[in-house]
Amino acid sequence: MRRIVELGHHDGRCSFEAIIQKYELKDPALLRLAKIVHSADVAADYRQRPGCAGFGSNCGGLRHPAS
Repeated sequence: MRRIVELGHHDGRCSFEAIIQKYELKDPALLRLAKIVHSADVAADYRQRPGCAGFGSNCGGLRHPAS
């Protein structure tokens, strides 16, 4: 059974973008970061922006923390 979460991946947006949208955040730095996170997190758009592959690789360690 698939779980539906409010702030997850929906309509082509990643979770970070869902947070930005829900809380109507307008800070230009957060909006720019949202584009980077999107490109690093959404498989269909992976590596769409420069630096995203590195960002995604660095964050990959967060998914698999050392024991």
